Amino acid sequence: MSDPINVFELANGLRVVHQQVKSTQLVHCAVGINAGTRDESKANNGAAHFIEHAVFKGTEKRKPYQLFNLIESVGGEINAYTTRENTFFYSSSLKRYLNRNLELLSDLVFNPVFDPKELDKERKVILEEIEMYQDSPEDSIYDDFFLNLYKEQPLGLNILGTPESLANIGRKELADFRTKFYTQPNLVLSICGNVTLNKAKLLAERHFAELQLSNGATKRKPATISAPFAISEEKDFFQSHSIIGSPAYSRFDENRFPLMVLNNILGGQSMSSRLNLNVREKHGYVYHISSAYTAFEDTGVFMIQYGCDEANQTKTQNIIKRELKKLKTKKLGSVQLNIAKRQLQGQLAMLVENPSYKMQSSARAILNYGQIMPIEAILNKIESVSADQILNVANQVFNDGQMSQFIYLSNK
Repeated sequence: MSDPINVFELANGLRVVHQQVKSTQLVHCAVGINAGTRDESKANNGAAHFIEHAVFKGTEKRKPYQLFNLIESVGGEINAYTTRENTFFYSSSLKRYLNRNLELLSDLVFNPVFDPKELDKERKVILEEIEMYQDSPEDSIYDDFFLNLYKEQPLGLNILGTPESLANIGRKELADFRTKFYTQPNLVLSICGNVTLNKAKLLAERHFAELQLSNGATKRKPATISAPFAISEEKDFFQSHSIIGSPAYSRFDENRFPLMVLNNILGGQSMSSRLNLNVREKHGYVYHISSAYTAFEDTGVFMIQYGCDEANQTKTQNIIKRELKKLKTKKLGSVQLNIAKRQLQGQLAMLVENPSYKMQSSARAILNYGQIMPIEAILNKIESVSADQILNVANQVFNDGQMSQFIYLSNK
């Protein structure tokens, strides 16, 4: 059984998730915000990610180097990341520095000064980050695929923004975004590690209870998938890189569990996935090939990504098509199905042994669902998946009429 999870509210309405893990000497903390790229417009594209950077440029109490030094000087770490729907600020250290972690996160997230001179410097850093991603086809091709899958919609915008949009984002734009989205319904504090519930409550109240949080709720526009596409672009890379994908289920759809199992069979994390065995191991056409299922609030995406020599592009595509057809036409036998379930259950169980993962996954669950599904319940959902469900999901998601492809063709 997993360690018990406690959820409570502070006087200002801030939700707090606590999980005591006695087997570690560390503590992990995070502030999660239900705001990301899909909450932007084309004009302020990159604002959520810019804030993630900008808060580290100084607060009302601390200069930039003091923010990092407060945790790093005791061997801990502090960082942040932005996704299409969420932003996370997190820190980890020995458990005796929990007070320091929480005080720093409160200061960092809720008291940034957004100094214009510092923002100008950080804007240059983000532009360098954009160029780094553009030099990495494994990353940039996802951005191009999403841009075409969700045309003219926030969900298709680049998480980092663009040089044009970043040029128009200053102190006012960042402050406006924070005011609108960093509200009580959109926030959660997560604490996981070798710390008691009483201590977590005491320190959470000390550093977060007096924050003035707006109760303004925000509502997202439903996303719509654009028509299937097949796009290729010449790039200055040695390999050809491709994504094949289609619309999938939202994170509230019960079909997400059969699709999770199906994804693991086809191209998930294990080396024994069908794509890895048939494309890499049997033919040697690729170094890496994988599939992934990403679920959002009201939609989802299934994708297969790989890179190969230009001469092997058609051969690789044909093998992928054969594997998809098999999953649509041949029901899994009981042995195959049980192996697939055991693999996925084992992978998830290993993930939740990591307290840092527990801290972030609990916060995401509160942000995305308003509650936490215990790992035992998730494993039971996977156990209940049938071969008929997998066959049905395969025919829905791998429907030829809704599959799209984006390819980087090598010009070397």
